[in-house]
Amino acid sequence: MPDDLNRLKSALADRYPIERKLGSGGMATVYLARDVKHDR
Repeated sequence: MPDDLNRLKSALADRYPIERKLGSGGMATVYLARDVKHDR
């Protein structure tokens, strides 16, 4: 899983920095990210 997180961070780094993992289940993992452009 760390490789998946690293790929996600590198793909979204310019616009959505990943802050933390919120949870995971059978079909997905959900992360909290920050929208840099809209500051939210």
